[in-house]
Amino acid sequence: MASLHVLAIPFPAQGHNIPLMELSQCLAVSGFHVTFVNSEVDHRKVLRSLPDSGGAYFGRKDSSCNAGGIGATDRGAERARREDKVSCVIAEFSMSWAFKVAKKMGIQKVAAFWPVSAAFLAVLWSVPKLIEDGVVDENGRTPLKQELIRLEPTMPAMNPRHFYWTCMGNLEAHKTLFGFAESVYKLGEDDVEWILQLLD
Repeated sequence: MASLHVLAIPFPAQGHNIPLMELSQCLAVSGFHVTFVNSEVDHRKVLRSLPDSGGAYFGRKDSSCNAGGIGATDRGAERARREDKVSCVIAEFSMSWAFKVAKKMGIQKVAAFWPVSAAFLAVLWSVPKLIEDGVVDENGRTPLKQELIRLEPTMPAMNPRHFYWTCMGNLEAHKTLFGFAESVYKLGEDDVEWILQLLD
């Protein structure tokens, strides 16, 4: 029986590639065929960061393009789809377009990958409740309260002014980062079957 083919799509940045690449390596060792979609720019950065490995740990590049960024990721995903039937797509939350494309192409097994802390994800998923409670404004971007809050009784208290999207020096960066937050908390239950996170 042929191995299941997993298409792995990280956010196109070096720090996002490595966690999903580690998960992909675990899947490959377990017998899955994995196509890791990456840009040439990020692939070179990852290889340069490995001491004396020459990139052997990561094997060959299944799908890549000469240009960096989201366009390269999109073209790499399309190439992988043409080469072999994809059984499952694993993409970072911030690549939410990939979930919709997978479903449109008839790929029903879709997983969202979260490469950072569970507490961070809890903050993002709490944005609608934070709006309702008057902790942040109606857009979710601007903190309205300075006192410490707790998302859950067992979680440490946090200051809404320290949410990651509020700590940028300019308004455009603030809006861009909150756009990422929106892509996470607006992800519908029908968009993904699983949420995956690597634990230390």
